[in-house]
Amino acid sequence: AQAASASKCRLMPPKLSVDAPVFCPGKEWTPSAGEKLPEQQGWESQLRRGFFSPEGWWVPYYVGRLKSYSVHSGYGFLECEQTRNIYKMDVYIHKSQVPMPFIIGQSVEFAVTQNSRGQPQAIYANWLPMNSTRPVKSSDDSTHSATRKRRYIGTVKSFSISQGYGFISCDDMAERQSRDVYLDRAQLHPSGEWRFGQVVEFDTSFNHRGQVQARGVDWDPVPHLPKEANAGPGPRTVDLSCTRNLNKVLALMCKPEGNGRSASLKAAIEYQDTGDVVNYLHYVLDRIGPYSNCAEELREDGVDQLLLVALSKLLSLYPSLSATRVTQTLFWCEAILRGLRSQTDAASDRANPESMSRVREYLDTAAAAAQDKSPYQTVLKLLDDPQGSGAGVQNNTD
Repeated sequence: AQAASASKCRLMPPKLSVDAPVFCPGKEWTPSAGEKLPEQQGWESQLRRGFFSPEGWWVPYYVGRLKSYSVHSGYGFLECEQTRNIYKMDVYIHKSQVPMPFIIGQSVEFAVTQNSRGQPQAIYANWLPMNSTRPVKSSDDSTHSATRKRRYIGTVKSFSISQGYGFISCDDMAERQSRDVYLDRAQLHPSGEWRFGQVVEFDTSFNHRGQVQARGVDWDPVPHLPKEANAGPGPRTVDLSCTRNLNKVLALMCKPEGNGRSASLKAAIEYQDTGDVVNYLHYVLDRIGPYSNCAEELREDGVDQLLLVALSKLLSLYPSLSATRVTQTLFWCEAILRGLRSQTDAASDRANPESMSRVREYLDTAAAAAQDKSPYQTVLKLLDDPQGSGAGVQNNTD
C-alpha cells in the first residue's frame, strides 16, 4: 500500500509515441487536445519556460503561489505541486525575491536552487498578475472578494521528537472538534527550531478518522509592535486574548457576505486601540493585498477613513517601526487619500474634516520623530493639495 501511495506522488512519465516530435529545450510548447493553454490563465506573454545554465543544463521554471511570508523574519514559502513531487516540501523564498506589498496566494514563476542541506530555494522570481487566477464574477456579484480558506491561530502545546508529532492548542478548533490539532513533523519549520507555547498560524485537513490536522503552518505569523521607551516593564507576549482577537480577525476575512476585508480591518482598528504587543493593522494588511483590491469595499463600508486615521496614529505612536513597515503604511495612506481626492466634489465632502485634521496631526508627529522625513512629504502634500499632485511615496525597502 505504501509503495502504491508513493508511486502516485511521483511525476508519471508521458506515454511514448514514435510520432512524437523531437524534444528541444526552450522550444515553444504546443499543447495537445484537451490541455489547458497558459493564455487561458493570462500568463502566456509572461512565462519564461526555462534557461540554459553556464554548464549547459536546461533549468526549468515552475509556477506556484506564495503560501506564507513573514516581514519580520524576511522569508516565506511557495507551494507548487511539481516541486513538492520532487523535493517533498514547500520552496523557501527570501525577501529579496518578494515584492512589497506582497499578496498571500499570488502566483509566481520561479527557478529552484538547493542549499547545503538539499532544501529547495526560489530564485529568479517572476510575479504573475493576481487577476489571472481570480474567478470571473457574474454581473450581479457585488461581493468584491474571493472565497478564502479559513486559517487559525494557535500555540504549540506539545511535540515529541522521537514520535514525530505533537499538538496545537486552538480555542476555535476546540469548540468545533473538542480536541487539539494534530501537528506532524512534516509541518515543522525547516530549521527544526520551535518552542512550547509558540504562536503559529495554520489551516486544517482531516484524516480518514475525521481528526483535525494542521497544514500550511506559518511559524512566525504575528507582527509585533516595537517596544518603545515608555512601555511598561517586563516581557511582552502574545497572550490568550491576543490569539482570540487574531482568530476573530481571520474568521471575519472569510465572511460569506463578501465584506470580509473591511470587517477584519474594523476589528483590527478596534484591537489596535487597546493593544501594544500585536500589530493588528499590518497583520490584516499583509493578508488582504494592496488597496486597489479592496478600495470599493472599504469606501462602501466607510472603513477607508477609519483606516487612514488608525495608520497615521500608528506611525506617530511607534516611530521605531521598521523602514519596510513605514513604507507599507505610507503607501496605504497615500492610496486612501488619492481615492478620496479622485472623487467628484460632492463625493469629496465625505472626507471628514475632523478626521483629516487628526491624520495631519499624527503624520506631523511621526515625520518630526523620523530620521528620514522625505517619505512623509507626499502624503502631507496630499493632505494640503485637493488635486493630489504628489509624486508618490518612493518604493525603497532595501
